[in-house]
Amino acid sequence: MTIETIRSALLSSPRVVAVGGRTKPALSQRPGDVLALKMSGYAGLTEYDPSEFTFTARAGTRLRDLINALAAHGQYLPFDPPLINEGATLGGTIAAGLNGPGRLRFGGLRDFILGLVFLTSAGQLVRGGGKVVKNAAGFDFPKLLVGSCGEMGVILEATFKVFPAPRATLTAETTCATLEKALALMALLGRLPADLDALELEPPGRVIIRLAGDEGTLAPRLARLAADCAAPFQEMDTPPWAAYASDLGIRVPINIGVIPYLEVALSSLGMQRRYSVAGNLAIIHGEPERLTPTLHAYNLAGLSLKDPPAKLGYWPHAAESLLRPVFDPAQRFSA
Repeated sequence: MTIETIRSALLSSPRVVAVGGRTKPALSQRPGDVLALKMSGYAGLTEYDPSEFTFTARAGTRLRDLINALAAHGQYLPFDPPLINEGATLGGTIAAGLNGPGRLRFGGLRDFILGLVFLTSAGQLVRGGGKVVKNAAGFDFPKLLVGSCGEMGVILEATFKVFPAPRATLTAETTCATLEKALALMALLGRLPADLDALELEPPGRVIIRLAGDEGTLAPRLARLAADCAAPFQEMDTPPWAAYASDLGIRVPINIGVIPYLEVALSSLGMQRRYSVAGNLAIIHGEPERLTPTLHAYNLAGLSLKDPPAKLGYWPHAAESLLRPVFDPAQRFSA
């Protein structure tokens, strides 16, 4: 598969959606007569210099293959990209803007992407950013396409920076008596110099943390942290991270202050949920249509990965309305 074959397929249909591993059905399924542009054949790690801590790979590359290649050199993607074992690809992860619990400490996908190559709906090849860890002049196209849901262009190739992998991790939990106490604990954990690798809340009161670093330091760090916040943290025998990585719930960016109100609404709807990244991301399971009024009530935007429609709630459209005619003049990518 080449760029020319992708361009030819793109220009052959009035409406197109790029698909990779099909791990996010709500994004890869479009109503009407839409061509599914299969990107899984455009795969492979094209550049990787472990000494520079950067790699370049094609959009159809499976995340699992990338992670295995990085692990062989003691490196990793700290933002915990989800759906790895389900077959998620690099391009699909960028288009959906997906992060895992590890976003807490080092930032999300948009903080690690350095460069991007993509096709506009007119077949124009666009390059943005670069392949080295330095500032680049011009428009920051890579950030623009993160979370674009495939509606700005067909991602062909991306360059990322990576970090040294921690030698060990430790996961611990504690249960608070009420949601209010759990939120207070999360806020305190956010203020302490604890270098948490992940911080999750399973309502009403289960708080889960992950520490990373040298193995001999983790238990003392946990003991000190438990003493500092007067919380009886206990190490977990079976950490939940593998299950979290496969979660197809509706993702809703929030802040910790919204959680008490959101909890009331979601409880009344009977929807399962958890709060990730120190309370800055709600992951909700339920019918998208039933959740939409709640999101509108709090001016929140949600992204459904499993059931359409993909975009829920309040999505500001001012910037998109200006940019779409530039990148999608033929309106091939319209949802």
